Amino acid sequence: MSTDNDKRALEEDICVHIFAASAALLGVCLTVIGIIRVIIATSNAMMAMTTQAQRRSAAIAVACESGSPAVAAVLTGRRPAAGR
Repeated sequence: MSTDNDKRALEEDICVHIFAASAALLGVCLTVIGIIRVIIATSNAMMAMTTQAQRRSAAIAVACESGSPAVAAVLTGRRPAAGR
């Protein structure tokens, strides 16, 4: 009978270790998946901010280019051709 009890105790001990290891691995996997999701969300946000910055830069460049004759006229003291 003692061998049956020893075998049963050993099986219970092995089950406890297997379940503990499985829980730990599940925790690690969920943590890694969460970290990857955060990285993807952050990179998407950074790309969106970069796109907005590029659009703003282009708008500023267009505004500067369209306003350059007026700016040049003010700096040189001459009136723009359209105002003559």
